[in-house]
Amino acid sequence: MKRWPAGTMRIVIPSSEGYEKTVAAAVRVFAVGTGLSETRAEDLGTAVSEACLNAIEHGNRGLADAAVVVTVTHHRNELLVEVRDCGRSRLEPDAALTRPDLAERVAGRVPPRGWGIYLMRQLVDAVEFVAAPRHNLTRLTVYLSSRKEREHD
Repeated sequence: MKRWPAGTMRIVIPSSEGYEKTVAAAVRVFAVGTGLSETRAEDLGTAVSEACLNAIEHGNRGLADAAVVVTVTHHRNELLVEVRDCGRSRLEPDAALTRPDLAERVAGRVPPRGWGIYLMRQLVDAVEFVAAPRHNLTRLTVYLSSRKEREHD
């Protein structure tokens, strides 16, 4: 049997909405087990859910037979979550770098979409997007003793 690195969890889901909730719950449990506070684990779970939804909807274009692979790794000072899709479409380099306008959304002048990347950036310490030839990768990092962690205590 293949050996698996200690402190690592991998989950593979189909590109169907709803599975992101299962992944988020598993990541929260994993994160609390590393010593992350419940509040920060909830933030991470929400960010992971958003990353999975982006992978399902955009990266895999909703094709149920295109997998989303989520890998969570606990290093000494951080939790790293990688969400990989099959790369059927690419994220624009400057996508969602601006803050969505809630007033415009409430007024119905803009679609309800477009909050995922913004939320990810607010909820974790670092967000990185990598486009490779056959997949897209969203990397979310939470530092175990970060400023955000201390603010939540």
